[in-house]
Amino acid sequence: MIISIPDTLTADSSERYTMSIRLWPGGLSFSGYISSNDGSFFYREVSFDRGVPYVSSLKECFFANECLSWRYKQLRIVSFSPHYLVVPTTLFPSDAETQLAWIRKTFVRPKSACLSESLLDKRATLLYDCEETVQAFCLRSFQNPLFTHYLVPLLAYWHMQSRDALYRCMYIWIEGERMDVACFEQERLLLVNTFEVHQPEEMLYYFLYVWRQMDFNSQVDALRIQAMPTLRITLLEQARHYLRNVQGTTLPSELYLLGEEVVKAPLDLIALLVCES
Repeated sequence: MIISIPDTLTADSSERYTMSIRLWPGGLSFSGYISSNDGSFFYREVSFDRGVPYVSSLKECFFANECLSWRYKQLRIVSFSPHYLVVPTTLFPSDAETQLAWIRKTFVRPKSACLSESLLDKRATLLYDCEETVQAFCLRSFQNPLFTHYLVPLLAYWHMQSRDALYRCMYIWIEGERMDVACFEQERLLLVNTFEVHQPEEMLYYFLYVWRQMDFNSQVDALRIQAMPTLRITLLEQARHYLRNVQGTTLPSELYLLGEEVVKAPLDLIALLVCES
């Protein structure tokens, strides 16, 4: 579980770096950059044994890598909880006890902590859970961590992309066996949902079903897909049998100035880079 870091990242230089530690179900990723230094972005992944409790693997990784304990300019812990609720701000409960009760009643997770983040210019709040042991370890081990759910930068990124569109947009991101779907009408979030998927046929079925339920126009409204290249090409070809305005997503060109390893990063971290810049 040793993380190979760039030579430029040292205990003395760490406070210049903006970092992200991404706690995904199969492991951990460690990435960062110096905003004033072109080419400084790096991305590393460590896989965990799924037969071992996640917090045990996280502890092992932390103690095997001194760099994880250094102080950084900013450190984000990106959570991948599948248990989330998007609540209009006007209906959002302010007390932590009610927030946790909502999560537990909805997802039946007795041993979890509840976290929340504002969305889309504070029009809504995303409420999600985190395993208590994982959250407690992060709080006592990492230097001033800021927790964020992976959907928060994604929704902010798609919100920015849809702002000037003259049509409604459905954005799709597929990573492994998870498919995130979000629908926007200019700056207004209409829907966000996550599906467990295994085959392209399932993916096509789910997003076309959502398209129909949202009453999107097959001639005008847009479908944007981000996935591994072969899968993206397959889905784009299939979707064009039913919809006219279909494209893969492209990254802002200025991102490539951060470094060659940007292309290795998953979409939620790329969205985080865009939103922070």
